[in-house]
Amino acid sequence: MKVLQYPDFTNSNPYQTLMYDALRHQGCEVVSFNASPRTLLKRLLTDPSNILHLHWISTHIVKPGKLRVSVSMVIFGTALVIWRLRRKKIVWTLHNLVNHEQQNASLDRLNSQIVARLADVILLHGESARTAAKEVLIVSENKFTVVPHGNYDGIITYHPIREPQTDFSQRGMRFLFVGSIKPYKGVPDLINTFKELAGPHQLRIVGHAADTDLRQMIKDSAEKDNRIACLLKFVTDSELEEHLAWADVVVMPYRDIFTSGSLVLALTAGRPIVAPNIGLIQDYVDEQCAFLYDPMEVDGLANALSKAARMSDHKESSRAAKKAADKLKWDFIGDQLVSIYEKLMARRSQ
Repeated sequence: MKVLQYPDFTNSNPYQTLMYDALRHQGCEVVSFNASPRTLLKRLLTDPSNILHLHWISTHIVKPGKLRVSVSMVIFGTALVIWRLRRKKIVWTLHNLVNHEQQNASLDRLNSQIVARLADVILLHGESARTAAKEVLIVSENKFTVVPHGNYDGIITYHPIREPQTDFSQRGMRFLFVGSIKPYKGVPDLINTFKELAGPHQLRIVGHAADTDLRQMIKDSAEKDNRIACLLKFVTDSELEEHLAWADVVVMPYRDIFTSGSLVLALTAGRPIVAPNIGLIQDYVDEQCAFLYDPMEVDGLANALSKAARMSDHKESSRAAKKAADKLKWDFIGDQLVSIYEKLMARRSQ
């Protein structure tokens, strides 16, 4: 079985690397591809693969110029129609309902609805996504299949908590935000809320902020509290390991979330999280390894940080996080994906 994966972001996202390895372990031939819709169209005219597995389909939407974007959409849709006319199958992993930048949002939604109609199977990372996905994409229930987001074993190391509980009460809690910094992720809110948290606690903000205004806002806020450190750049895997090993808790103060690799990243490292109880978070964690809050509550984040700062058993929370991550092993997920592919191939031959 030969599967064409598009677009390919393995240079910046280990999620696909791990997925490809799992599929190859199951005997799948994986070919990854990243190009413009025009080049994709040429590729799909002759590509011998059995299945096209789509991922982030907004890459040609998040660009300036509605006319240019509209033309790209038509070419992209035409490429998929040609693929279907060749009696090939389409699987689409729905990572986001709309691009995080909200750029050309109406066109993005239309593009997603077109792809949803053409796809044979739409993969969701959790059951909680089903209702929202169905409402936005306007397709039948039987198109959706849940396949969880795999963990980052092999990329991130589990760092068990070894310090005695008394050490934490003396040095305070170490909070970490990690990942690309965008407006919807609520980093300024986190900084302002953390500054109200009394005690010798520490906060690190680690990640690239492309928005210059947001970047400056974060710097200005952090300078007023010497407990806060900011590393506003891309970090290597080894640097990421160091930050996760340093942290006690990973904080995700998102205003909006559908799927989060950062969540699974934290769990893989054995770190409990602070996060809003929205999106797919409730599908992956419970109170044993997470401090969840209602984002509509004014003091929701503050209360969750305060509760995390008073955590009574760090070692148990760390083990619970790792246990949650262990449920997301790629060998199991690879087997699920291959089973989906095989069913589609059997349907094609009928």
